[in-house]
Amino acid sequence: MLRRLSIQAQFIIFIVAALVLLFAALMVVFSFQGQADLVDGENDRSLTLANSLIGPLQVGSQTYGALGNVPGVDERLTDLVVNSVDGEIDFVTVTWPDGTVLYHSDPSYNGQMIEALANPEDSDSHRASVSGFGTVYLSSLELDNPVAATASEPDTFYITVGADAGALDQRLIDGLLVSIVIAAGAIVVVAALTVWLVRVSLTRPIQRIVDGARLFSVGQLDHQIEPGGSDVLRQLAETLNQMADDIVESRIELEAMNRTLEDRIQARTADLATVAEVSAETATVLDIDQLLLYVSNLTKERFGLYHAHVFVLDEEQNLLELAAGAGEAGERMAAAGLRIRYDNQGSLVARAARSRLPVVENEVRRASDFLPNPLLPNTASEAAFPLVVGDRVVGVLDVQSDQVDFFTDDQLTVLNTLARQIAVSVANARLFTEVERTSRHEQALSAITEQIQRATTMDEVLQTAARELGRALRVPHTTVQLQLRQTLDAQMLDGDETRTAAHSPAIETATEFGSAAN
Repeated sequence: MLRRLSIQAQFIIFIVAALVLLFAALMVVFSFQGQADLVDGENDRSLTLANSLIGPLQVGSQTYGALGNVPGVDERLTDLVVNSVDGEIDFVTVTWPDGTVLYHSDPSYNGQMIEALANPEDSDSHRASVSGFGTVYLSSLELDNPVAATASEPDTFYITVGADAGALDQRLIDGLLVSIVIAAGAIVVVAALTVWLVRVSLTRPIQRIVDGARLFSVGQLDHQIEPGGSDVLRQLAETLNQMADDIVESRIELEAMNRTLEDRIQARTADLATVAEVSAETATVLDIDQLLLYVSNLTKERFGLYHAHVFVLDEEQNLLELAAGAGEAGERMAAAGLRIRYDNQGSLVARAARSRLPVVENEVRRASDFLPNPLLPNTASEAAFPLVVGDRVVGVLDVQSDQVDFFTDDQLTVLNTLARQIAVSVANARLFTEVERTSRHEQALSAITEQIQRATTMDEVLQTAARELGRALRVPHTTVQLQLRQTLDAQMLDGDETRTAAHSPAIETATEFGSAAN
């Protein structure tokens, strides 16, 4: 049941219950204390009445020779009862220690022995039941009998006052009722203050925290919870505000990362599209010089580079020769026949060819193996990618930028892929050129053979061979020289007689047949 109530209601109920329990405990204490105070007060008043009788009794006993012979005592006791405040005194009596009544405010009790009055407790009031008066509070004063020796009377006597217990109890109840009213008022005031304090220090701060958390949950992270209440609640509000700020910062960072990632994806997609375009275009270009020039220009343009060029490897001379380069600088370097030795330790291009791995220097001024080129004075970063087909290096793609730290991991991956595509294209172009050359030679040989077979004389054969060779070799003049050795062999075989052949000295002649290539 309590769990369904709000925190405020539970707290108020707890405070009120605590106050009620405290009030009950205080009432018990107050009741006992009030009763004791009332009894003590009644005892003091009763003893005052008793003390007022001491003088007349002592004087009277000595005058009349016996305590029991003093006249007018009953009337005096009756007057004390009648004149008591609010009639709370039921009786006043003088008794012997055994409870025998000498004098009484009600003379009818004289001479009777009342057990409740025998040997009463001196001074302290106590509750007792007295025949004819019911429950009363008895207050007794023990006194010495001045004429005990001469009058043959007991040595002591008692003056006892009996106060109405009902009236005393009513006064106690009235006091308790007043205390209850005052305490109830105090509880109401305290409860009201508690409710106000709870609302100020607990309910409102908690409600602000709840409202703020609800706004945070729907994305309103710019909201700030106003701290208030106890230190714990203030700390909670500040923590939630900090959490919201952290989430906003994380969201901003995440959005920035997403934008960066999108930009990288777009750039990577564009780079891959460039690779695909280069691959598609180079697949149709079979002239290796045209192919490498096209690759250099397209790579520089599409990747936003400062320069790009391609070296091919001459395995016989162990040289990397510049085959093509982008722009005017590339044309001038190619025309100048730029070459780099394969074992050059001070060249990024040579290092890439030897290691068959990409070589990158994002700040060439710090690279020990960077070869500066006067035609490319603004080079700030450089990357060289080996052109490898199978296990054979055919060349190197070298790209340069005028920005430091230009080459990222993504760009290096794409450019390395491009280098592999270029290597395949170079190998295909070389293979096509080789096949075309072989086919052309075979066609020329076949044509020459056919023309020679049509000749009928040696001179026609030689003239045809010279003419067709000149055409096949694309030379302006062709000469055929023949060297002849004349040998005279004579063998004479006559019957039983054999003649040995004799060789004459060699006679060498040279005949030249020439033909201009048509």
